[in-house]
Amino acid sequence: MKTLIISFFTLFHLIAGCQNQQKDRAVTDNPTQTQQIAKVVNVSPDEFMDLQKSGAVTIDVRTQEEVNDGYIDGATVFIDVYAPDFSERMNGLDKTKTYLVYCRSGRRSLTAAQFMVDNGFTQVYNLTPGILGWTGQIKK
Repeated sequence: MKTLIISFFTLFHLIAGCQNQQKDRAVTDNPTQTQQIAKVVNVSPDEFMDLQKSGAVTIDVRTQEEVNDGYIDGATVFIDVYAPDFSERMNGLDKTKTYLVYCRSGRRSLTAAQFMVDNGFTQVYNLTPGILGWTGQIKK
């Protein structure tokens, strides 16, 4: 009986361990290769600025009215997360580039960033406090 219980727990841990490994991997077109699953990385304003300096593309996902009030210096792409063509415009971007996404408080940008990751983008960063926590330059 003791051997049966030990065997059960050993099998359980082996199965659980395999499932945890598969959560972090995705199968590619080549079944012999695996790749890490991309995920959104939340960053502070300082980290966001450092990533901007490295050449990442900055995306503002706020409404046009909000953008008119001012936007983060360096933002080059403006796609309203609520616009009817949001998904089409996002999917038109180069999925191999690094993207920095922001909104007013970080909630809409997290939604947009997660959409990007779900659609094949691999390097996506979200400004967690949004423009409200931005300490850098604002352009109008």
